[in-house]
Amino acid sequence: MNTAPGQDHLLAAPDQRGVALSWAEISETCAAIAGRVSSDGRPDVIVCLIRGGMIPGVLLSHALGCRDLRGLSLTHTRADGFNAAKTSRPVLSNPGSAGNVRSRDVLLVDDVAGTGQTALAAVAMIRERGAARTRIAVCAVNTQNWNPAGPDPGECLDYIGGRYQGWVVFPWERQ
Repeated sequence: MNTAPGQDHLLAAPDQRGVALSWAEISETCAAIAGRVSSDGRPDVIVCLIRGGMIPGVLLSHALGCRDLRGLSLTHTRADGFNAAKTSRPVLSNPGSAGNVRSRDVLLVDDVAGTGQTALAAVAMIRERGAARTRIAVCAVNTQNWNPAGPDPGECLDYIGGRYQGWVVFPWERQ
């Protein structure tokens, strides 16, 4: 994988698998996800998991014609970088950031699911806030980090752009 100078912390270790996705691949992934979401019904609100879900969320917002775009600051890692240390569970830093979702059809968006804990915590939080329907889309699943003893990612996540064995680097991380 190549990254911009000063972005070496985003690289997988030499003995680890990884993939660097291009802008074209992300555009295609988001278009495919938008097609699947549309066939299930256009959401009222798109809530992006900050930071990684923001760019895919904007792409999906345009593709789906959904102008109500919000952010949810929920993190499970302590820092950026390859295999960054994780908190014991996802941490919400701004509880009001998703706004009022009561009785709304909400699409949650994130860039990658590793263990799936952040995605599942986000779904639970949005449901607790009274959403009528909650779905989640991720551009990538890192199957290397997914618990093999747990359910398949497709059982937990509604829309998956791709499954990758190892670290995933997105184009916005290389800019």
